[in-house]
Amino acid sequence: MQDRSRKTRTLLLDAAYRVFVREGFERAQLDTIAREAGRTKGAVYAHFRNKEHLFLALLEQRTAEAERRVDRLIGGTADARSALETLRGAVTELHDPAWAILNLELKLYALRHPRAAHRMRATFRRIHDEEGSRVALRLTERSRAVMASKLSALWSLVSAIVLDLNFDPDVMSRRDAGLLLGEVFDGLFRPAAELEPTGRLTPGAARRTRPTRAARPGAARPRSSTK
Repeated sequence: MQDRSRKTRTLLLDAAYRVFVREGFERAQLDTIAREAGRTKGAVYAHFRNKEHLFLALLEQRTAEAERRVDRLIGGTADARSALETLRGAVTELHDPAWAILNLELKLYALRHPRAAHRMRATFRRIHDEEGSRVALRLTERSRAVMASKLSALWSLVSAIVLDLNFDPDVMSRRDAGLLLGEVFDGLFRPAAELEPTGRLTPGAARRTRPTRAARPGAARPRSSTK
């Protein structure tokens, strides 16, 4: 019975993912979700109190999957630099654009329903704080709160770009979107001294160049050769 219950919950969450992305939170119906999952509406209520509860459970499930994917990606890297490069590649590939749409649905619903906003924001904040802590720990970032803020800003931009890609693909290609996200990633997570003008790491990035004597403030000017 427990195996069947877990299978039903998984089927319902998978169906909810498709329906919420396709129809939006407001228009999505529990009947439609149950039908796509091959279950009854009663099965939905057996696992979730209402549509909002189902939506939040879906958010947590997808976030947990994303965390496991990040762990697999950067868990085996040799150092923080390698982990950063791997994470950069995952962000710029836009492997799951539907997930970005779902994040937008969450925020729009919270803005339109003040009573539900507190709970949804709390869930969203907790997820991002946990994600920031996990990534910060791997990248040896001193401030996990700062890392969480950076990741939140990055995911917000990903959602906005995915929205534009779906709205009008002629405005920006997926390749251009990846390049743009790469530049933003570098700006958020890499010191400026480690980047070439192209936004890629230089081979000797760890070595910081020092200004010449003449370029330093207060440096003595060379004496004139004229008498």
